[in-house]
Amino acid sequence: MSQLDAAADAADIVSIAAIQLTAVVGLDLWGRTDTPQPFFLSLAFHLAPSSLLLAAATDNAQFSIRPWDVIRTVEAVVARHAPFVSGKAFFRTVIDSLEGTGACEQCRLRADMRRALGCLRAEEGVRWEAIWHASALRRIAWSAHHVLVPVTLGQTEHERSMKQHVALDVRFEEADGVSEDVPYALLLENVIQLVEASAFRSLERLVHEATRVAVLGSPHVRQATVSVKRLKAAVGADYTAVQMTRTRDAFTEVPSIL
Repeated sequence: MSQLDAAADAADIVSIAAIQLTAVVGLDLWGRTDTPQPFFLSLAFHLAPSSLLLAAATDNAQFSIRPWDVIRTVEAVVARHAPFVSGKAFFRTVIDSLEGTGACEQCRLRADMRRALGCLRAEEGVRWEAIWHASALRRIAWSAHHVLVPVTLGQTEHERSMKQHVALDVRFEEADGVSEDVPYALLLENVIQLVEASAFRSLERLVHEATRVAVLGSPHVRQATVSVKRLKAAVGADYTAVQMTRTRDAFTEVPSIL
């Protein structure tokens, strides 16, 4: 188990879910940074063991993380520093403003953009995630959800005679220490183009090839997870699905595009 995971398992946690904000975070579909969009920020403060003892002993939340102060600070950060070139830049600004908040060993951040202007094909939006630990952002990830893609898929000629829609969820996890912003929407578009242009007999092969393109699309991507739902594929079921997670070293070929 990594230090990061060990600290999370041992910690007391104070969470704040879905702070509603509006700001420019990244480029929109047309490369612009002038269109604010609503999104939701969730924070989980992992505190040092027994750090909540004083608050519990005195029955006074003033000695713990103060959610109302955190929310006001985050709202002020958005008002003062927007626009943000990426979710990673937004997280860095938030963390800088919250430095010294309680005895916090790590903070887990999640930003949900339920109708992302930079990725309109993701019908259930995109998500940024990161963990602040040891004075650095780690495990930065970007994911797109329920991307509908027409694909040629099936074991029989009849199945492959017409396009059918599958729903993709794609998650990119960034290598630690990357300073520049990775164009994840472009990496996703490369996965979509592969799926649209290819023909597959099995969902397993489709997912394998999509995962390969996702994880090898940039040297800054450490790991990728692809889940594909085949909609209306079985009688009596809404969908069938296959999911795969791979790191870069799972593939020998490295056709990096960025």
